[in-house]
Amino acid sequence: MNPNNKKARESSSSRDESQQTPTKPAPVSAGKTSLKLRSLVFLVLAGGVFGAACGMALGLVRDLPQISNLENFKPMLSSVALSKDGEVIAEFGIEKRQRTSLSRTPLRLQQAVMAIEDQNFYRHFGIDLAGILRAAYKNVKAGGVVQGGSTITQQLARNLFLTRRRDFGRKVRESILALQIERKYTKEQILEMYLNQIYLGHGAYGVEQASQFYFGKHAESLSLAQCALLAALPKAPNKYSPKNNPEAALRRRNTVLEIMYDEGYITKEECVAAKFEPLVLAVSAVKSSPNAPYFAEYVRQYVIDRYGYDMLYKGGLQIVTTLDLKVQQVAETALEQGLRNYELQRTGRLPLGYADVEAEEGVPVLPDGISAVSGVVQVPKEMATDVVQGALVAIDPNSGEIRAMVGGRNFDQSEFNRAVQARRQPGSGFKPFVWATALESGMTASDRVVDAPVVYYFAGKVWEPKNYEEEFHGPTTLREALEHSRNIVSIKLLEHLGTAPVIKLAHRMGIKSSLQPNLSLALGSSGVTPLEITSAFATFAAYGVYREPISILKIMSPDGEVIEEKQPIERIALSEQVAYIMTTLMQGVIERGTGRAAKELRRPAAGKTGTTNDCTDAWFIGYAPQLATGVWVGYDDMRPLGEKQTGGRVAAPVWTNFMKAALADVPAEGFRIPPNIEFVDVEPNTGLLAPSGSADKLIQAFQRGTAPKRYYDPAEEERLLEELMHNYPTDMAL
Repeated sequence: MNPNNKKARESSSSRDESQQTPTKPAPVSAGKTSLKLRSLVFLVLAGGVFGAACGMALGLVRDLPQISNLENFKPMLSSVALSKDGEVIAEFGIEKRQRTSLSRTPLRLQQAVMAIEDQNFYRHFGIDLAGILRAAYKNVKAGGVVQGGSTITQQLARNLFLTRRRDFGRKVRESILALQIERKYTKEQILEMYLNQIYLGHGAYGVEQASQFYFGKHAESLSLAQCALLAALPKAPNKYSPKNNPEAALRRRNTVLEIMYDEGYITKEECVAAKFEPLVLAVSAVKSSPNAPYFAEYVRQYVIDRYGYDMLYKGGLQIVTTLDLKVQQVAETALEQGLRNYELQRTGRLPLGYADVEAEEGVPVLPDGISAVSGVVQVPKEMATDVVQGALVAIDPNSGEIRAMVGGRNFDQSEFNRAVQARRQPGSGFKPFVWATALESGMTASDRVVDAPVVYYFAGKVWEPKNYEEEFHGPTTLREALEHSRNIVSIKLLEHLGTAPVIKLAHRMGIKSSLQPNLSLALGSSGVTPLEITSAFATFAAYGVYREPISILKIMSPDGEVIEEKQPIERIALSEQVAYIMTTLMQGVIERGTGRAAKELRRPAAGKTGTTNDCTDAWFIGYAPQLATGVWVGYDDMRPLGEKQTGGRVAAPVWTNFMKAALADVPAEGFRIPPNIEFVDVEPNTGLLAPSGSADKLIQAFQRGTAPKRYYDPAEEERLLEELMHNYPTDMAL
């Protein structure tokens, strides 16, 4: 049929229809009406779904953080406390982080991470569809999850911006962020940020922090096997933790090594050798507490008080301390061994005699109304233990720097730092401050005080002090009285000098606690801390120069800027001549007196024992030219240590064993003799000049011009003694 004829017919028909009278349109069928309605509903629903999808997409994009936040991201950096030699003592942080640059991150570590986490890292644009399929295939082949589908960029986006919630919306956000990150940053920048932010278990964020935690070294020093182990952790840090699950960690590490070989990063030989490398963890990964927990807590409190909680726990401070970690470790060992020896002895399983020196003095009880105990601070009940406790502090007398601090037997069981918080009576450990005051007043080591019964009356009460052994020795030189810790001589000296100058000198030398101005002060009745009395003894070792004890050398920002640098605070507390003579007298304590257990040190040293009433507290405080150390032993609840458990028996062995180990690599040297000191031979009992050719004599130090002028004459001494006893107690000293 001709298509033109068809058009003509249609045109004619159209004209005919237009010329007809209009009529009503034919009614529409029900089927056509239903079709239009369904179409309308479909369009409305489709539009709603599309609008909702657009709204959701806009909502996802709107909720995304600005990508520029990456440049300003400041993670919560852990602060680290270092020993004076740079070893880690403790870390303080909510999240433990140490940053490092990509240039200082081993190439093998970068390759290990890319091999297990993102093999197409340098080829994709943030999302790796091929990698997702490959990971799925390898996981099926391995029968478990050995490789993830998210790219490093996606993981970085997730770690920096997003919660751990797993849903479709989070995956969309993660992908969008990954695309934005890839557009803005280079691959090297992305990899560096990832390696510094990824969580690797036990609170460690970033490869540098994890390297120091697990292996005790910087990331740049890791071996191939160690690099593979760190790369094994991001997938499941707790599951593959070499600390918690070493077998699982090794299997995962070896998987990483095999993938590195498959990817051409390492040779077959390197892969096999690394698989056979044993897993050796650093001590920090094995033990949960800091290396020096009591000292670390002491430092922590200082930094919080000065800079605040956020600065310490989020500011990434580097705190260089004065601690010598080797000295600290031998301090902890010596104290624990000494306390165990005490416990074994008390239970009868260790024979007496390991430090069997003569019993020492106690604190006589004063009459009612006269306080014999001042400022004693006991351990709070919630921190107290029922085992014997101890404390040890070691200070460099030439700088005031604290080299070791032990505040108890177990920090996890009791955080109370007995080295700085517990004030306990020092007993006869306080007597050197009385003797030093006497020397400053013009007395000498040869001056004598009558050791004989004496009675004091206080508000109608009677006090009759005694020596520990309840014996009296008549006229006694200051040298002999200090060596054997005669109570009566100390009380009479204090009475003669007055309490005020003794308290003043003790405070100048480093005692910070309040001291009661009564005669029991001569017997060490006022409580002090081990730290303060050790620093005061260090003043003797430093020839009269008191140096404030310091625990921190400097504090630096994460970038190495020095925020605080400690400068020594020092003052002259007493003359170097008096300090030196006191040293010679306390050398006699070790050579001939109550501190003979310390002779085992076998190098020049000086010190003083201290024991309180009923042997509640046992002390030994002493020093060599290079180190001053104080040791305290006792119970938290103030119960007695037991009969004859004196400072010379319980504390001196701890001090000796510690000093031996601490100074093992330090050459022995004598105490320097200051100017205006002279030495003379004296007869031991009287302190008078020893006759020529006398076998019984001692070399004794005096300030120039104060040595005795008279020679010892037995007949003359007998006459003077009779005269003295006739006038006693009017005359105190000869």
